[in-house]
Amino acid sequence: MAIPKVVVDYNWSADGVGKIGLCPKIKLPDFSKVMEEYQAGGMAAAIEIFMGMIELQTMTVTLAEPDPQVLKLFRFTNGEEKMFTFRSALAGRGASEGFVIRCQAQLKKFSMEDIERKKLSNCDFELSLVTYKLERNGEVIMDVDAEGGQLVIDGVDLRAGINDLIGN
Repeated sequence: MAIPKVVVDYNWSADGVGKIGLCPKIKLPDFSKVMEEYQAGGMAAAIEIFMGMIELQTMTVTLAEPDPQVLKLFRFTNGEEKMFTFRSALAGRGASEGFVIRCQAQLKKFSMEDIERKKLSNCDFELSLVTYKLERNGEVIMDVDAEGGQLVIDGVDLRAGINDLIGN
């Protein structure tokens, strides 16, 4: 019987500055292939065709305060994306494992919750991702570079043939 490993601790860093103790929650991006429905004469049903790309990716990070260093990242735009890193430790049966996500992104949106006396003033930051790399125990599971046209899953670039044909 397999017992799942759980995230026992993590750290998030923004532009190289760790936020240990300040980050209670992270919403990692959802991934969805761009698919187009297709049906032609003689087909018994429609099928979906992979269009060689994925949907836009965003990540939301909650900090327990409106951190000035992160708020200042709101000024950076296209071509000035900053590095954000999520590192975690998974534990359960067997040895602990590392789970790391590195991405380049720009701060798209921030919102501060209600400010009340004697309560945390959480601040949510939405990041618009340009690159995304997911590793587990040093093995790269996914590596996406939106501008570079790279979509590597388990070591296979799903866009390699497309990029060869268009000279990318």
